[in-house]
Parts: sequence; C-alpha cells; structure tokens
Amino acid sequence: MLVDYHVHALGHLTSRHTLENLEAYLRQAKTRGVREVGFAEHDRYLSDGYYDFPNLEKARSLVEGVSVRIGLECDYFPNKLEEIKKKISAYPFDFVIGSIHYIDNWMFDHPDYIEDFKKWDMDELYEAYYRLLAESAKSGFFDIIGHPDLIKIYGHRPKTNVVYLAEPALKAIKEADVVVEINTNGWHKPVGEVYPSKELLAAFCAYGVPITLSSDAHQADQVGRDLEKARNMAYEVGYRELATFKGRKRSMVEIS
Repeated sequence: MLVDYHVHALGHLTSRHTLENLEAYLRQAKTRGVREVGFAEHDRYLSDGYYDFPNLEKARSLVEGVSVRIGLECDYFPNKLEEIKKKISAYPFDFVIGSIHYIDNWMFDHPDYIEDFKKWDMDELYEAYYRLLAESAKSGFFDIIGHPDLIKIYGHRPKTNVVYLAEPALKAIKEADVVVEINTNGWHKPVGEVYPSKELLAAFCAYGVPITLSSDAHQADQVGRDLEKARNMAYEVGYRELATFKGRKRSMVEIS
C-alpha cells in the first residue's frame, strides 16, 4: 500500500484549496497508486487564514479509492511552545508533522541564506540540528517527524558519522513513539538524496521507529513521486509496515 502523508495543496501560496485543485492532487495520487493522501500545509498558512477546511472536508469524497487525511506541518521552535499548542488545537487534525526548518532565526533550507553554512563547523551544526529534532519529538506535539535530515539539503556533510551525531534524536524519537517519514523530495533537491539517507533509515529501523511515506509535493504532478522507490528502500533495510493516521490515532498497514 502506498500513502503520501506530506502534501502541500497550497504550494508556497502558488495555489489555493479550491475543489478543482484538490481533485487534481487526488487524481494524480490515484494514477500513482496512492491510497491515502495527507494534506499538510505549513503552519504559517493556518495563521494567515489560507486553510479552507470546508473544502478539505469535501475533498474526502472527491476521488473514489483515495482517502484524504487533513494535517498540519508545524515548525518547531523551543521558545514558542504555547503558540505551537494553539495551532495544533485549531482543528481536529488527523495528524501533525513536526519539522525543523530553522536553527534560531536562520531558515537554513532557504536558498537565500545558504551562505550562512560557512559560519558553522559541520559537526556542530548537525549536533545543533539533531538536538532540536530530539526536542521536537519529546514535546509530544507531533505524530510525524518531517524530513529528518533536512540539514543536508545543500550537500553539507559532517566529518563525524551522521548516525552517531543523530543518536540523541534516534533515542528521543523512539522513546516518544513518534513516526518518521521517508520524504522523497530530497531526491529532487541539491543534495540529490532522500530524507533520511538509507544509512540513517536503517538506524531508525534498528531502533524500532515506525515510518510513513511522503512526497512533500508542492504541486499536483509531484504527488506520489518516487514513493515506490522509497517503499522498496524501506523494505530493503527491514521495514514491513507503514504508519497511517486518522484523528491523531495511528494504524499500521503492511508494506506491499
């Protein structure tokens, strides 16, 4: 079974939650054999009023054979816990993704700020990133940890083995019983590698951390992109099940 639990029907405000747009996303999912689609816009668009919950609810019956889940991708900031809590309580979401896009005020995955990588020792940067990832898991706010090695987006690599640097996050995610996603969008970013890497995914598997699949689509033709490839990689490292969500409750389905 294929699922896609990280889909942005708003893109970066390049589209809207019209029924026509939502249907295009879902029809692409059906074409690629995806059985469940999780729409999860960035939390800043929730605050700005761009979520159209009535249309998202109507989308549940737009395309036969494709189930819709309504979620939220929320940036984790250690100094904004009450704000995060308020956002995830704004609607009865099916799932919430916790993502690290910022270290302090630096949006490290934005191309306009790539020069700031030069200010860091790469081992220290990775350690800072994984501390935040561990904190996000411990917060209890999230069902899924998004793109769990996004810090590599422009190809910057640590000197130390990444699994060693990620170990505090691996332990925290396991203890918090949170899911991580295999996010295929990394194959289409400068780094040219899935999030997480196969090496890191194998470590998650060894720790017993459950997974789900996502494309991180920002336009309809990206829905379901490379999910079969991701599923096969998951199977190769030892996974046999995928996580799905409804009403913030997790169910496991067989990888097939």
